Amino acid sequence: MPKISILQRLLPQLSGVLSAVSVRETIKTAVNQGWGQENASALIKALELEAGVTVK
Repeated sequence: MPKISILQRLLPQLSGVLSAVSVRETIKTAVNQGWGQENASALIKALELEAGVTVK
């Protein structure tokens, strides 16, 4: 299970960019990759994976 409190703080920053459905799918991707216990960087890793890019 991801650290929900971290994700709840991050979601308002993303609300204009990502729809609730895509955020949910991104969180599912992070959890499925085994990153559910990580900090908010798990969300970035999942977005990178979905987009096929690496943020440096």
